[in-house]
Amino acid sequence: MPETTHSALPAADAARPPTQRSRPTPKDHDQDPAESYRLLVDLIPDGVVVHQDGWVVYANDAMRQLVKWRGGDIIGQDVFDFVHPDEHAILTERFSKITALGVPQEPMRLAIRRSDGSTVPVESISTLVLWDNAPAILGILHDLSHETARRNAEQRFASVVSALEEGVVVVDHDGRVESVNPAGERVFGHPSEHLVGMAVSELPLLDQDGTPLGDLSPIVVAHRTGAAQPDRAVVVDRPDGSRVWLTAHSRPLTTSGQPGTAVLSFTDVSDRRAAAMELRHAATHDALTGLPNRALLIEAIEDARDSMSPGDMLALLYIDIDDLKALNDSGGHALGDEALRTVGRRLVAQVRDIDIVARIGGDEFAVLAAVSDLDDADALASRLLSGLTRPTTGTLRGHPIQACIGIVTATVEDSRSAADLLRDADAAVYQAKNSGRNRTALFDAELRAAVLRRVQLEGDLRAALTGSGLWVAYQAQVDLATGVWLGAEALSRWNHPVQGLVNPLEFIGIAEQSDLIHALGQRTLATACRDAITLRTSASPKLTMSVNVSVRQLDDADFAGHVEEVLSVSRLPAAALCLEVTESSLALDEIHAGRSLHPLRDLGIRIAIDDFGTGYSSLARLRTLPVDELKIDRSFVTPLTNDRRSRDVVAGIITLAHALDMRVVAEGVETSGHVDVLANLGCDVAQGYHFGRPVRVADFCVPMGPDPAWHLTPPER
Repeated sequence: MPETTHSALPAADAARPPTQRSRPTPKDHDQDPAESYRLLVDLIPDGVVVHQDGWVVYANDAMRQLVKWRGGDIIGQDVFDFVHPDEHAILTERFSKITALGVPQEPMRLAIRRSDGSTVPVESISTLVLWDNAPAILGILHDLSHETARRNAEQRFASVVSALEEGVVVVDHDGRVESVNPAGERVFGHPSEHLVGMAVSELPLLDQDGTPLGDLSPIVVAHRTGAAQPDRAVVVDRPDGSRVWLTAHSRPLTTSGQPGTAVLSFTDVSDRRAAAMELRHAATHDALTGLPNRALLIEAIEDARDSMSPGDMLALLYIDIDDLKALNDSGGHALGDEALRTVGRRLVAQVRDIDIVARIGGDEFAVLAAVSDLDDADALASRLLSGLTRPTTGTLRGHPIQACIGIVTATVEDSRSAADLLRDADAAVYQAKNSGRNRTALFDAELRAAVLRRVQLEGDLRAALTGSGLWVAYQAQVDLATGVWLGAEALSRWNHPVQGLVNPLEFIGIAEQSDLIHALGQRTLATACRDAITLRTSASPKLTMSVNVSVRQLDDADFAGHVEEVLSVSRLPAAALCLEVTESSLALDEIHAGRSLHPLRDLGIRIAIDDFGTGYSSLARLRTLPVDELKIDRSFVTPLTNDRRSRDVVAGIITLAHALDMRVVAEGVETSGHVDVLANLGCDVAQGYHFGRPVRVADFCVPMGPDPAWHLTPPER
């Protein structure tokens, strides 16, 4: 390589293109006078390079690491090899302007090219120096790759924070707002200029009850203590009057655990909270009336009980609306719904704002109120009843609302739960309904004893259905014209292990009011059909079996299927089975009962109306039902022998029933006089103690022919 020639304008020569420059002769660096300078800069972290006439004569280790040139050493390499060709002209011009020793140029940014083709961004400062007593250009290159990455990361982070739906507020060391992202601006309803510089304790953050948090704000605590604060529900009242619900989290931006910068991040949960409140409202309120439902009422009762003091009294009034089914049948469900909404409005109008009105069932409502004494509770019930039963208007005109109310009270000493109070109020309204329409009844000690007995019997009956104690008795049904035993009626009986034989009216009533009637009815039906086969085989092949059916059993859409299955298992012909439904149950819902009875009739089963004369029905209405038989209630049979009016009523029933092709059965026949009168009136069948008491199937003896003691007294003239 030719020896370097000094020039009066060394910078100009150093800036010449490589083809016009001569390569310097390598020097012995051990004897180089620049050795002391090289030692000073060898450990500098920035890259240091010295080049003469464009050829590299010195590079420190940092420079070698920066360019990562193939072969490792870059001494003697053309300095332009490390620069992208697009920057050659700029760099040549820059070098040409370096004319004064030791005067650095302004920093410039350029890209250093490595032998693998990759580039490194650097900031370069160049100045004219003497190297080996000859002018040279010294360059100091600061690696910007890490700084660029950091700056890019900061920019990306700032972009991400700006794009976040989550609000972010940064607080500086002095406890003032340093920055707010756009989501934070939207939440607070103020531009960042309004918030930046504000003391953090002045941020408009409120507790859930609307109390300003001030120094108790989670961001204030995080800034003051250096400790992260867990999620907390806070509220912001915007300048436009709207309220925003937030979940806020605060944490320090330092890890020292000392006061310093902190960040508050928060999420707008207003929509989520509104949806949750809507779901809770739907779960705790009646959709039709908007009133609290049973679940919310129980919660309110428990809360009221917990806050009671000595001397306080709580009243729970259970309101049962009468004849809602009849209203639905006559005017449709839309009219029934309007009646329920009207009931809700009228109840609310009669109570205070602090009282609670709830709809707890189809036609059942409740009012929870604090009262001073029993007289106050009774007065409230009277006021409610008066408000409910006032004349109706609009679409309800001509459809009066009638109701019964049961009242139960509780003091702080009362240990009954909310469910217990509802149960007792239900018992009271049941007693009120037994007294007539538009009545009230107070739950008292006597009623409490009855309820306790009912609860105990219900539990025992449930156990008996899967154990022992329940059995079926049979009472004969006799043809009044011939004295032939035509069939039997199956009657449920219960031998309680402690109380002995329980009155059927009591335990069947309990079953009716609970879900037990289905199991009891199915058990009785299956037993009766099985025993009918026994009696038809051993005594009378044409004997029929009558079984009572509850209206609640008819509510079961698959009841006809259950009956058909029982007949199939027992092999009893359908024509040998008669199902009896009480007239009172038909009167409650004649249309629904009719729909339930037709599938049974289609199976070939006979249908009887039991206790006829007690349910306020008419033969004209009954002719639309699939009825084969009327059973005259015992209350008409008992006075037959000495009451001509009773005989006239029974005679009318028999005549009209026969006109509708129905068979007539008289219940409660206890004397031969009853037999004579009924036979002379044309009654078809009789049953009662005169022919025998209900007995077990093993004791039921069917005569092989007409009763040998059969006789009829000549009719009166």
